[in-house]
Amino acid sequence: MNPFAQHLALLADDARFRALASDSSGTLAQLSLWLLELHLPTGSETRLLYGWVVPSPGEVTGHWAATKPDWKKLEPGSATAGEYRMVRLTLTALPRHVNAVLKGLGEARTLSESCAVAGLSAPEFFGELRLGEDAGAVARRYAPGPIRFLSPSVTGPSRVRTRQPLTSPSSSSPVRSCAVTDARKIELWVKQRGPGSPPPGARPTRDTLPGADDLARGCLEYLESETGLVFTGADAKRLGDIEWICPSATDVFENKFVTVRTRRERDEDDEIIAKAVQVSVHPGPLPTGTRLLARCRLYYGEEVAHDECRHTSVGGPLLEFPCTSELTRILVTIWYLDKNDNAHIWFESDSPLIREMSMGMGVSGLKGHLETPWTQSMERAHKQVKERAAKVRAIDQVSYRISSTGKRSSRELAEQAASALAARLFPERSEARFFPKGWDKQEGPGLLGFVEWFRELTDDASATAFVIVDPFFDDVGIYEFLGRARGTQAEYVVLTNTQVPSKDDESPKGEPKKKPRRERIPETCKNLLGVLAQLRLTVLDLQSKGNNRDELFHDRYILVYGDEAQLVKGFVLSNSLQGATRNAPLLVVPIPPDTLESVGEYIAALRAADPQVVPNAQLVTLFASGAERKGRLQQPGPKGVPDAALFFSRLLGDPALEGLDEMRLRTSLEAAHLLVNGRYEPSPAALQVLDPFIEQMITADEATFLRLWMALSSWRAELQGERRAFEEELARRMPRLASRLEQLLASAPWRDAPFGTKGVALDPGAIGLGHLFFRPYAQVLDDAQSLDSYRFRYYGEQNRSVRSAVNDLAEVAPERLVGVVEQVAVRLPPEAQRHSNDPAHVAAMHVLLPALGAIVDALHDDNGGALTSRMFRSSIPFMRALATARVAHAATVSDALQQLQQLELTERLVALAEMTSELRVQANRNDFQETEDVRTVRMQLFDALIALWPPSPEGAQQLPLVSRLGGPGEAGWALSTTQELLAPLVTAGKLTWDDVLKHWGTLLETRLKSLIGTEPRSYMFNQHEDPDLSEAVAWSLVRATREAREAQLKAIRAVVDKARRQLAVPFARSRDYTRWSGARDELEWVWATAGLILLAGSAELPAAELEPWRELLQLIQPLLERAPKGHTVALQEFRNEVSEQLGRATSLP
Repeated sequence: MNPFAQHLALLADDARFRALASDSSGTLAQLSLWLLELHLPTGSETRLLYGWVVPSPGEVTGHWAATKPDWKKLEPGSATAGEYRMVRLTLTALPRHVNAVLKGLGEARTLSESCAVAGLSAPEFFGELRLGEDAGAVARRYAPGPIRFLSPSVTGPSRVRTRQPLTSPSSSSPVRSCAVTDARKIELWVKQRGPGSPPPGARPTRDTLPGADDLARGCLEYLESETGLVFTGADAKRLGDIEWICPSATDVFENKFVTVRTRRERDEDDEIIAKAVQVSVHPGPLPTGTRLLARCRLYYGEEVAHDECRHTSVGGPLLEFPCTSELTRILVTIWYLDKNDNAHIWFESDSPLIREMSMGMGVSGLKGHLETPWTQSMERAHKQVKERAAKVRAIDQVSYRISSTGKRSSRELAEQAASALAARLFPERSEARFFPKGWDKQEGPGLLGFVEWFRELTDDASATAFVIVDPFFDDVGIYEFLGRARGTQAEYVVLTNTQVPSKDDESPKGEPKKKPRRERIPETCKNLLGVLAQLRLTVLDLQSKGNNRDELFHDRYILVYGDEAQLVKGFVLSNSLQGATRNAPLLVVPIPPDTLESVGEYIAALRAADPQVVPNAQLVTLFASGAERKGRLQQPGPKGVPDAALFFSRLLGDPALEGLDEMRLRTSLEAAHLLVNGRYEPSPAALQVLDPFIEQMITADEATFLRLWMALSSWRAELQGERRAFEEELARRMPRLASRLEQLLASAPWRDAPFGTKGVALDPGAIGLGHLFFRPYAQVLDDAQSLDSYRFRYYGEQNRSVRSAVNDLAEVAPERLVGVVEQVAVRLPPEAQRHSNDPAHVAAMHVLLPALGAIVDALHDDNGGALTSRMFRSSIPFMRALATARVAHAATVSDALQQLQQLELTERLVALAEMTSELRVQANRNDFQETEDVRTVRMQLFDALIALWPPSPEGAQQLPLVSRLGGPGEAGWALSTTQELLAPLVTAGKLTWDDVLKHWGTLLETRLKSLIGTEPRSYMFNQHEDPDLSEAVAWSLVRATREAREAQLKAIRAVVDKARRQLAVPFARSRDYTRWSGARDELEWVWATAGLILLAGSAELPAAELEPWRELLQLIQPLLERAPKGHTVALQEFRNEVSEQLGRATSLP
């Protein structure tokens, strides 16, 4: 008999499935079939992965919709194994049409034939799907299953994974389920289905499809992502079935009709306690007056504290079950009674009672980006890797504070403490083991316990191979472990890396030098051949082909293989077998099942010397039982002053000092009172010779100047005692050296250390900051606003010569530092500018960053404005941005406007926009209210923008600047900006209303689309910005041309259609609440925006022009009324405000 016809006859007689069995309920049915399409060398085939029939919240389509994903290879890299893809076919129709299609499939018709019989159009694709060669084959394969009640939460779930119950696709209510079950599910993965297929649960064999495990894993993950059911766990039992699922106590939109809540009061200790559980049932799936039996079971801990049943009815009075003791869990079950007083389960809810809540509140800290050579290396990776790298690159530090509310009773705390004690004293046994170092008083030698563990591990009749991976494997592993292994049926493979030096390579004093490990290991094995001959033992050495002697792998593993070479378990060892428990304790940890396969693939690659894993490596069989960085230049001198003899001879004007060795030079310096008790101190003699010394430095050749400056910088850093007078005298003479210091800094990145920065590693904190010097003005202006928070001098501390030159030049001629920045930045080739790991870029940053820090410090004291003016004239955009930031914060508006004239037009517009943004921020901090003073200044800036704004059509190209005018948000103060800046620009002929609408409309569309995103949601409605954005769209739309209005309507309508499709997905609220709530928020926002357009257009447009927006409101309204409310309260309040305005507007056409 046709199993589908038989199944549908059963459902037709069951009132609980009336919504899916007949058209009388007025409910639509959605049939979804998830298919596996295979292209094999022997032909193509389509197989049913799963199907369901569920009530649909959508509309009748009468035609099939199909997904078309890309093909994937069954075995990556293989051209002959075949391809596959997983697809979904969906039909929304009346229940009788859906069931007629399934009856046809039960008669071994194709899907196209079944659709023809049902009076429906066939799908464009996969119409050839057939469940069996003939009706008999279908009947043998598929069988009707029982009706099952699936609760959204399960009381006391089984610990055995394979015995966990099926889950409900709804998180808010139980469902009833009844399926036609596929009795041969495992055949989905075999090459040719039929009587010779492997039995359920069988391991892959040669009859399975290539890459069967990966294929099955992919299919189950696909089904889980598509349905929300746990196909990777308990719901794998649904594989191959076609299932009818009908909500019990909710409607198709998952509105709840049963309310369970606790009534709480404060006790004498002012603690909140539960006094009663309240249950109410509202009309909906069951009509008013339906008789019910409600049971409330209250738990304290895991035990029942109160259990009571009461009669009630739908729409009846509130039921209140008293709480006679403390609660930890509430289980409510409701049955409805038929005319014979038989009770049928209808609702069940199992929920814990929250008595104490701990919250981790994060306080945001440092934010930014940390660019390193490693993150730079992923710039050219594919999209998914680049997206992950972008998240890793971002610095987003958070300080968490844990706070708790509520309190558990002393009795509960005491019971939990006792349970925790027992769990600690008697933990569940795992396969992890800890072996102490040396000799433990209780356990004896730690090595003894480890050897015992290894012997027990190898005493396994089902094991076929043991693989030991240990780079330091040596004689202990041979004698104490392999020599004591038990199971000789298994193969033993050791993988080591003898080119890595081991502590055991060293011989004790007085003993002959040991042979290398690559010779010791085979000799030791041969010495123990009488024992090892019974083992199938192979010792492999992974070696580099060239002269490289770095370790090729580091971790230690033991892997165990079972039948048909299946990897069944594995362990990670904290130490090598050779030194286990001898030098440190040993921890043996089992590898989790979800990671084991990846580890196995890695070890297999090592055993094959795979060049993609270990380049330029080879495997050498040592034994087979069946056969046989750049150092820094440090020149000698007292107290670390390089070129001390040359420096002091020139400083003191005594050529004889240049030829002295260190000891005689020290004696001479002590005699000149420059070295006192081993410390450098300035002496009157040094002050007297400063002028001639500076003159010598000015006239010296480049190499000598560099040596003298490095020595002077080092000596000044080492000076002790009264050094102020010396530094003051030196500072008065330093302007004479300004030109040479500028030359020194400008050329430092192209000189080796210690006189330059070429080849010197950059502090990690500086990596990625190079973009400041090479990006356009508009992109770095934001960075300039907060530059005072950086301490760039830190990054140059690796080079004393550069740091000292920067500090001295900043004191006497900071404008020259601007010149240094320009010369260094311009000299860098484009490739070095873009990549922070480029050696030239790294060397340049050692000069640019200290110079930048000194410039920032000098700006604060630039009273005459010479430095600021020099920076405005700089060829480096960031220098101009810094000058802009100083002018914006330190000058009056009139002064700022005057100084900003030094910028070219486009940058002046950006600067004015950024200054406006700062004023918007001030208003935001004042509870989003502008003071009169702030508004006056802002309007001055708006007037300047209007005067400078280029005429149309060039003016439209400057509209991106508008995104800077709202403070931190692109749409902040959008209506104010539109009315006070953009409208005057339109009047002046510099913009059109179409330009304005396109700007605001595109932003609105982007934000609407961002409401639907993956977790976490990419955007949330902003109560301070987005109502203004909608008003700006409405204000500009009703003034734009008809073509622009129609284009905006089309874009908004596309958003609405997508949101409606999302809400029409069965169990969408449970399956992906983020996407569901985002779709609902989209519709709510569009409704409010359309309402504002009707209000704004009532005085601007004829009624016919507004009709499409009225129709949009009427399209959305029913969905918002039927679907459960969302949680974006600000958006609901916005819509309510617009609704009230519409209600008051009597002049609307």
